[in-house]
Amino acid sequence: MDITDKRYILDRTAVDPDTGCWEWTKSRYTTTGYGQLGYWPHTAHRLAYILWYGILTEKVVRHLCHNPGCCNPEHLVEGSHKDNYDDSKSTHHAANIAKRGRVAHNRHRVEIDGVEYDSMARARAVLRKSYKWLQEHATRL
Repeated sequence: MDITDKRYILDRTAVDPDTGCWEWTKSRYTTTGYGQLGYWPHTAHRLAYILWYGILTEKVVRHLCHNPGCCNPEHLVEGSHKDNYDDSKSTHHAANIAKRGRVAHNRHRVEIDGVEYDSMARARAVLRKSYKWLQEHATRL
């Protein structure tokens, strides 16, 4: 089958009746879940977009459904990397919190030994500097 034919995508997808996504049924990139096309320089959803809509004018093909394995042209739009990030900023933030199990240390004020710092990162920097100074001057004290 010719990769420039829409049947190439249609024969390699299965429709999810709940979401309307055309799930890529062949190999996927293990880290991202995007449909893989072997040595072809595009992912499956990029190829689907090109076959249905033509040449890309932007760098990114975004998933409106946030499903990296989806090839449904109605779920795909062009955009920039910033557009793609902004689309799923809350999703990425929630995933990062779930992965860590807590809010990032550098996002809230902390108090250590009665001293308040803007962030845990700032507290560590100040305490590390103080500790280093104490090590250098401990013999003179």
